[in-house]
Amino acid sequence: MSTISVEDFKAYLEVTTNDNDRTLQQLLDGAEDEALQFMDRPSLPRTGQTVVDECDSNQPAPISDSDDIAPSVRSAIFLLAQGMFEAKDVAEMLLIRKAAEQKLMPYRNNLGV
Repeated sequence: MSTISVEDFKAYLEVTTNDNDRTLQQLLDGAEDEALQFMDRPSLPRTGQTVVDECDSNQPAPISDSDDIAPSVRSAIFLLAQGMFEAKDVAEMLLIRKAAEQKLMPYRNNLGV
């Protein structure tokens, strides 16, 4: 289950009904998993945590609240899920995904640099 609540995602999408809660939760779970894989991280970066701080630590820092997630990472997860939920076609979905990747790029580990 995603760290970010489906209620937060619905607020982001401006969805007011509960009709699609199950689908939105699945999209959110998948988007968070995809973001973690893209960043090559065991947990989501926290607010105020620098990339260097996370790379120097062997233990992932647990996130106690979805508000603790770094804002750009949170936005990227929303974008990934939004692309699957609202995109009208593949081209639009790819543009949304590209925006999400740009937000996640500074948090990627093991790039060999």
